[in-house]
Amino acid sequence: MENDELLLSVERLHQAQSRDRMAMTSDGSDSGETKDPPPGA
Repeated sequence: MENDELLLSVERLHQAQSRDRMAMTSDGSDSGETKDPPPGA
């Protein structure tokens, strides 16, 4: 039971980190590599 909770929290943290990374890369106007909207839009 404890292991499941730990896995869930780690997975949630990983999702949040990847979401932040996507937001920074797609929203950051400093690096104008791709101005395409995120795939989730």
